[in-house]
Amino acid sequence: FRVRRDRVVAAINAIPGLATPVPDGAFYCMVDASAFRSRFNSDEALALHLLEHGVAVVAASAFGGKVADFWGFRISFAADDARLDAALDRIAKALIL
Repeated sequence: FRVRRDRVVAAINAIPGLATPVPDGAFYCMVDASAFRSRFNSDEALALHLLEHGVAVVAASAFGGKVADFWGFRISFAADDARLDAALDRIAKALIL
């Protein structure tokens, strides 16, 4: 779990414009994508863009409450390494300007 978590956190933080803290006990990361606000009119639009590139994430605004003020998405790292590597590569390619 920790090895996979740390790989995902490092990969996300290496993508320009994305940032995520190390989650304590969850199997997902809340990713700050606020650097992309000027490119996408909502975090839902960003999530749809990533889906079009083969990666399913959930817009942070879908969770309501405090998270509704957070602009980004949630991604699970409960998949196998090959799927995670492919997803992280697709995210990076989808967000290249």
